[in-house]
Amino acid sequence: MAQISTRKRGSTWEYSFEIASVNGKRKRKSKGGFRTKKECLEAGTKAKAEYDATGDVFEATNITFSDYLDEWFETYAKQNCKPLTLVSYEQIIRLHLKPYFNNVRLRNVTPKLCQNFINKLISDGISVSYIKMMKVLLHSALDYAVFPMEYIKTNPAKLIKVKYKNIEVDKKEKQLECLSNEQFNMILDHLTESISYFKIPLYIGLYAGCRSGEVVALEWDDVDFENKTLRINKTMIRLKGKYVITTPKTKYSIRTILIGDTLINILKEWKKHQEECAKELEIEPPTFICSNRQLNRVTNTYITRRCELIRKEMDLDFHFHLLRHTHATILIQNGASIKDVQLRLGHGSIKSTLDIYTHYNQNASEKSIDIIERNLSVDKSLTNLYF
Repeated sequence: MAQISTRKRGSTWEYSFEIASVNGKRKRKSKGGFRTKKECLEAGTKAKAEYDATGDVFEATNITFSDYLDEWFETYAKQNCKPLTLVSYEQIIRLHLKPYFNNVRLRNVTPKLCQNFINKLISDGISVSYIKMMKVLLHSALDYAVFPMEYIKTNPAKLIKVKYKNIEVDKKEKQLECLSNEQFNMILDHLTESISYFKIPLYIGLYAGCRSGEVVALEWDDVDFENKTLRINKTMIRLKGKYVITTPKTKYSIRTILIGDTLINILKEWKKHQEECAKELEIEPPTFICSNRQLNRVTNTYITRRCELIRKEMDLDFHFHLLRHTHATILIQNGASIKDVQLRLGHGSIKSTLDIYTHYNQNASEKSIDIIERNLSVDKSLTNLYF
């Protein structure tokens, strides 16, 4: 077995050892700059052990974690992430990762340092959803540093442990309540004639369970009046001050769902109304569904602001997502297939549907007991417990 050689070069030491030959020619691996012979021999022994195990010598980079994150963002994130995700990632890197890790070298990022970072987020009261996003970013960036970049040998973020159930959930993430029929009708009645067009996105949110971005991105071509289906394959986002129609964040959000006669008839009447207005304005009817009085497209930001006004004016804890939650919960509590609800909502897994949109309900529990009583038949004479 080849031995490690050391020699002094000027005021520093250098190690070397023989590695695999190339084209029959003997080759050696060497590295210098060590202050003492002992330090040089220890580094050489470690390098040779790595070479014997893997066939290569790992040379840790001196790049800082902050600089590496910039490289990862340019070479990986921009090529693989959606525009809105990039905006969130840039913000996380700038506001959280860089300030915390500061001038720490990439090679010195340890599992303990990553865990301490997450623990700090929890103690600072950061929301669960934002912590999850930062954990995903940290894991992805460090995975890329392992392969294909080969800057580090293992991903220190893999060992992060977070018990999300123990994190105090903020008001927005508390379990949502359902909107009653009376409350929904009160909201519709509250809308003045000048903003009656706002009823359309509300109807779609309640009867189809769509997200606000999906609702305002809908085109008339997405509605099949004959087969009573609604195609959801795009969403609206605000990117650098401009509204953009783009594909949904995940492939699971692309779906075609059945809709009932109520929503079909509402949409038919609305389409007819748009065409009449367009004729009066002497313009072409819009191709999109959600429009204002001037037939301009309604944005998701407008929906959010209008919901805020309803919340303040009616003293009702209302936001647009409550319509989606109500849609899903009504279906589940009345016996709809969980799998069908998952597909209607565009969730990637059935677990997400169960975790987010279901909760204990006394009526549902009583219904379960009724099902058991109706479907199990036991000989009454065998129920006597006295033997």
